[in-house]
Amino acid sequence: MSKLNTLRYLRHIDLPGLGFDGQEKICAGSVALVGMGGLGAAAALYLAGAGVKQLNLIDDDKIEEGNLQRQILYTEQDIDTLKVDAARTRLAALNSHVTLQTHALRIDETNARALLAEVNVVLDCTDNFKTRFLLNDLCMVLKKPYISASVQGFSGQLATFKPYLGDAYACYCCLFPETPPKGMVPSCPEAGVFGPVVGILGVMQAAEALKELAGIGAAHTSLLMLDTRSMQSKTIRVVKNPACPACASTSSKS
Repeated sequence: MSKLNTLRYLRHIDLPGLGFDGQEKICAGSVALVGMGGLGAAAALYLAGAGVKQLNLIDDDKIEEGNLQRQILYTEQDIDTLKVDAARTRLAALNSHVTLQTHALRIDETNARALLAEVNVVLDCTDNFKTRFLLNDLCMVLKKPYISASVQGFSGQLATFKPYLGDAYACYCCLFPETPPKGMVPSCPEAGVFGPVVGILGVMQAAEALKELAGIGAAHTSLLMLDTRSMQSKTIRVVKNPACPACASTSSKS
């Protein structure tokens, strides 16, 4: 790192256990953010600020006025523009040393492998089970940390999944074996969403990603559940399902 960069990341370098070596790893790392709504917007700001070498921003949506209540990466001037384009402009202004790759498309079975193959960590900032299952399965095959977060109303959930490490680690499908019946899980337009809870969970995803890149701390492989009405949280251990169709034979494949 240059002298200028050393000064920029000094507060990270000062941290016991992270230090210069950890910051160098962050500055050499890459993260894919799938979804640039509230979760992705918050996570991207901290990842860019931390100096992650490359961020791949994946989203096909345009910014609407109703997004601005929680998607703090964007402004009123960005309405009707692609989220990835507005994000690239804002993040480049925050840290010109970060390489920003933008993909204005919806990730699916035809393009997911090409989009994720070269990154170190995948952040799932989406709002639908189909994409979550796809990302879980692909990250298991590619052996990449899969950091998932979701929000509803005043509450949010977060976990990091690394089933490729062996039988002690569960995957997303161990926790949610199948898509809930239609209507059981209301969408954001149906249930509403408290703006700050999206930011909190997105920043937590960024923290998990930075820990993975720097090789510090422990991944939060349990399910963290947060209720911002009471500011109470609880952690539920996610146990590997021996009959899970996604990861039951992970060890034998490794």
